[in-house]
Amino acid sequence: MKKYIHLVLLLFSLSNLTYGQSISKYFSALKKGESISLNKEWFAEKNQKSTFKKLRIYLDSDVREQRYSAYSLSSKVGLISEKSSLRSDAVQRLVNGLEDDDKGVRKMIYSKLKKVDRTDFNYRSPAG
Repeated sequence: MKKYIHLVLLLFSLSNLTYGQSISKYFSALKKGESISLNKEWFAEKNQKSTFKKLRIYLDSDVREQRYSAYSLSSKVGLISEKSSLRSDAVQRLVNGLEDDDKGVRKMIYSKLKKVDRTDFNYRSPAG
């Protein structure tokens, strides 16, 4: 029985490690100009908050494609989440992203904000 418990714990820890590495692998590929597919698990309800947090480090990237994708994926998490706090955090992230230096990134963010439910704008969001 102990062997099975250890096996389950090992598999669980490996799946979490793979999940986190897949996000960094995705953004590393973007930096190199390569294409890599998105992992549907990033958007599963149990992973949404973690995915949203992991995307944060790419918002300040010097690589436009990484910032563009980080904002786009943040928007996707916010739009599909059932948690109002995560949706509001996503809106705040997008609003902050409107200050990005790249016009294409700002344009994409603006289009994503048009899809947001008005109730997801909160007191911290300057939009009204």
